[in-house]
Amino acid sequence: KYNSSVSEGGEHLRLDPQAYYFWGPFGAYGEYIVSDEKFQLAGKKPGSANFHNTGWNVVGSCILTGDEANWAEIPDVRRPFRLDGSGWGAFQLAVRFGQLSLDPAAFPLYATSGSAQGATSWSLALNWYLNRNVKCIFEYSQTSFSGGSKAPGAVTAQDEKALLGRLQFGF
Repeated sequence: KYNSSVSEGGEHLRLDPQAYYFWGPFGAYGEYIVSDEKFQLAGKKPGSANFHNTGWNVVGSCILTGDEANWAEIPDVRRPFRLDGSGWGAFQLAVRFGQLSLDPAAFPLYATSGSAQGATSWSLALNWYLNRNVKCIFEYSQTSFSGGSKAPGAVTAQDEKALLGRLQFGF
C-alpha cells in the first residue's frame, strides 16, 4: 500500500564504489551502494527522518567462444554470425547475485509494514553477440523478499521469477 503523505525531504547522498577486472574471455564486476536520504511526513504526525539503505551486486561472465571480454564495450566478435554457417558470433554466460537492505526505521511510519524491507536476487544469462551491432539476451532472474506481508497473493509472500529476452541494436 502506498503512503501518499511521504515525500522527499531534502538531501540525498549516495556512495557507489565499483570495481571490475577482465582477463581474456573472463570478466568480473562488483559494486556496493550506500544511500542516505531524507523524507518528510505530512498529515497527523508531521516530521522528517533520514534513512540509510544499502545494496550490492557482483557479476561474473565468460565468453564461451574465446573472444576477448572488456569493460563497457561489445566484445570484438571474431566470427560474426553468417547465414551460410561460417560464423556464429560470440556467446557469453553471465551470473549475477545481489542484495538490497532498506532501513528498518522507515517501517511502518514512512513505508507500510506490508512492504518488502529487503531483497536478494540472482540471475543467469546467455548473451549472443551476432556481430558488433546486434546482441540477443536470454535471462532467468529470481528475487526473494525479506519483511513485508506473507498473505497469500502478496508480492512479498513469494519469490519473483522472470524469464527475459531482449534484442539490442548498437551503432
